[in-house]
Amino acid sequence: MSKIKVMLIDDDYYVRQALEMLIRRDPKTTITGSVEQPEEVVDKLASFKTNQYPDLILLDLKFENSPLSGIDVILKIREVNQEVKILVTSMVQNEAEIIEAISRGADGFVWKNESGEGIVSAIAKVHEGRFVITKSVAEKIMGKTKELSEYSIDILPEAKNYQNLTEGLRKTMYLYCFCGMSAKEIAQELNLSAHTVNSRIKAAYIVLQATNRTEAFQQLVERFKE
Repeated sequence: MSKIKVMLIDDDYYVRQALEMLIRRDPKTTITGSVEQPEEVVDKLASFKTNQYPDLILLDLKFENSPLSGIDVILKIREVNQEVKILVTSMVQNEAEIIEAISRGADGFVWKNESGEGIVSAIAKVHEGRFVITKSVAEKIMGKTKELSEYSIDILPEAKNYQNLTEGLRKTMYLYCFCGMSAKEIAQELNLSAHTVNSRIKAAYIVLQATNRTEAFQQLVERFKE
């Protein structure tokens, strides 16, 4: 059985890296491409060979450095392809935006901090033609959008409510845990002082409830799997 080919659209480098690791690790899924900015999406889709074309697109709704939103991206995708599945992974809380994403052609909506097991399960179910939605999102919109009546719906239980790392802590801990860089190397990479880097590592340890690099790495991975 061929693997489900997944394309990522997210402007957060560290989220893309974590999702790629998660998707590549599962035997049912593989990464066929990723883009950072929504303006790149149509050209990227046009560049795929037939055997590389994504079966499913994981899409965020918010892009910090672009005038386009995830909803704009859904419209662009649907202009060129009506068949590819679109699973929104976002932290958007606005009910109107969620409903519009679905009405414009999204095939599912799950929180970005969903467990690894939940995201992979959602990918498989959406690929099968089901609509997948996180429980609290379903409670917001059920009965408010007619598009859902066309689907067999799967509702995911809530993910663990992890305390978030700030952008600075995430960058530092990615380099520290996933790239194995020293505090001095991270300081050079991020143009910071070694003292600032060490302070970030200590702060991240508190958030992650870790006492060393190995435990921190395990806790970071745990955020993407159960």
